[in-house]
Amino acid sequence: MDFVIGDMNLAVEIKGAARVHEGDIRGLAALRGEWKVRRDVVVSLERAARRTDDGIDILPWRVFVDRLWAGDLGV
Repeated sequence: MDFVIGDMNLAVEIKGAARVHEGDIRGLAALRGEWKVRRDVVVSLERAARRTDDGIDILPWRVFVDRLWAGDLGV
């Protein structure tokens, strides 16, 4: 996990990969095990947004920036 915005409102992991794998999100999963995080996001070089089975959003970096500035990420 790279950073948290607000009071555990948004936890962000940044990956410079074209495909995020389960092992890439271990930090977010560990944080979720210890804290109540409102929303978890992995920012990556993937082409399309998707959600993991356990509810972590994986977003292309441009989609993340657009949603962050639009206020769609809850911060």
